[in-house]
Amino acid sequence: MSRRPILSLICANLLFASIGLAEPSSSREAWDVFTIGGSRVGYGHTAWSHVEDDGRQLIRWSSTNHVTLKRFGQTITQTLKLASLETTEGELLRFRGELSQGLLPVVTDGTVHDKQIMLETTTAGKRQSTELPWDPAWLGFAAADQLLVREPMRPGETRKYKTLMPVFNQVAEVQLDAVDYEVTDLMAGSHELLRIQSTAKLGKVNLESVMWVDRAGQTLKTFVPALEQYGYRSTRELALEKTEDIEFDLGQFSTVRLDRRIPNPHQTKQVVYRVQLKEGDPSDIFVTGLSQSVTEIDTHSARVTVTSVRPDTPPEIDPDTTQQPTPGDLEANSLIQSDNELIVRMAHGVTADDNPWEVARSLERYVRDQVEVKDFSQAFATAAEVAGTLEGDCTEHAVLLAALCRARDIPARVAMGLVYYAQESGLAYHMWNEVWIDDRWVPMDATLGIGGIGAAHLKLGDSNLKGATAYAAFLPVIQVLGRLSVEIESAK
Repeated sequence: MSRRPILSLICANLLFASIGLAEPSSSREAWDVFTIGGSRVGYGHTAWSHVEDDGRQLIRWSSTNHVTLKRFGQTITQTLKLASLETTEGELLRFRGELSQGLLPVVTDGTVHDKQIMLETTTAGKRQSTELPWDPAWLGFAAADQLLVREPMRPGETRKYKTLMPVFNQVAEVQLDAVDYEVTDLMAGSHELLRIQSTAKLGKVNLESVMWVDRAGQTLKTFVPALEQYGYRSTRELALEKTEDIEFDLGQFSTVRLDRRIPNPHQTKQVVYRVQLKEGDPSDIFVTGLSQSVTEIDTHSARVTVTSVRPDTPPEIDPDTTQQPTPGDLEANSLIQSDNELIVRMAHGVTADDNPWEVARSLERYVRDQVEVKDFSQAFATAAEVAGTLEGDCTEHAVLLAALCRARDIPARVAMGLVYYAQESGLAYHMWNEVWIDDRWVPMDATLGIGGIGAAHLKLGDSNLKGATAYAAFLPVIQVLGRLSVEIESAK
């Protein structure tokens, strides 16, 4: 059995979707090459055309981002396709997003109507609808892509706008700060380009990136600091050129090294960590709850105390401060198909015990034992897919356990964060579960299957993965990626 913790590829590759590479107004398509750590990892393609509908001039826009990486030595691929129909003034009418990272794609269709955007997400035959408020002044994908071309920025200029962030399906507040012109290396030679700092704010999370733009407003290079990822404008032939070997390993890159080891990490009762962020306040990122408390030390440092929790410890809970389960923690959705026939059969075939905690423990062991192929080539499969293949990594263990628990009427959600990784003497990004037992959320980890967890998991967020905005739960992970350092103050 492999217990190696991993970082879901979603957390990394969605960064590619957060940057629009603008193109000149006379162009019909553009190609880009993506690199990380000097290794080519993928390509991007953007195309647009003018169409007429009921006498109106509209823009049909599309893009494809294809990324291939290694995680702990195994190759993994993710493809994101986006398409939209917008007015020439930038008003979004409808869009489609298709994210392929498991066996079946997750498809989101969006239609703007009467200051609402209606989202419908479909995967593995499960369809779910969500409504979000929408302002016609907010930009669509094509408009954000073309903004710099229509009105090129000048050094010292700041520009702000709001746009829909793909995949996360949330409205981001974007700020562009034009710094100055500088000589910039490209794939072929160097050019004097305008450096623009970009910050996309989604709630408390900021997605930082840099763009280098020519005097016509065309973006020729981008950079995402969290992954040290570059995007370069290229030709079609160069972008589609086959990469023989990918040296960059996301698992190794994202592991947070520790100053010392934790003996018997998953039997610990309490561990106190000192965490520091290069940018930002960790007190705003790490979650506070029954199993984890966060105390601010200074602007960039905090003390995180993690305590092992079971249904009978600690004995006293303040109901006013406990996050109660919601209907979404018990319902089936497009990623956790707890009403799937196979999942229901599996859930009721494990044990006839009616005690929720004993049922949850049995299901945790069942998932650990049944998912025999610990496959790191899956980016993020749904619960129904995992039930059929019985393979995957921590994300697959987590969605399947959540579905099985819900099928037995036990509220369950997934948790995201870091876990102690003995093989590297550090912390690796990970997903596990929390189930509602009596009066509290109790953490569980089906990659371990030991009836709960110790204090070796650091939590950044949780989600029931409901609706079109489910992937927004990964935003805190992206916020700390490549910026986090951790020390162990005590462990018992």
